[in-house]
Amino acid sequence: MNKLKLIKLIVVFLSLLLISGFVTAAGIIYKKVSKNSLPTQTEIVQPFGSQIFKAKLVDGSILLHLRGGSQPDRILLIDPQNGNIKSSINLKWETN
Repeated sequence: MNKLKLIKLIVVFLSLLLISGFVTAAGIIYKKVSKNSLPTQTEIVQPFGSQIFKAKLVDGSILLHLRGGSQPDRILLIDPQNGNIKSSINLKWETN
């Protein structure tokens, strides 16, 4: 086999390998992005008069600091994938 034909064969092989690598990487990125899509709507039931004092995104979860509603201040840790409350903390303020 001619050296030029061998080089052409290697170039074609490496090009196909590179293209398949890009297609695989794009497929993996697409799956991860579409899997992490947030729900369009969720409902968190809280007593009437409750207000969101602060909201923050922490490690992929939503952290809400709620006030009012005839309850003490509370912090809710919410899973954005399904809207479920993962954890709830009631805050009690000490008076001296």
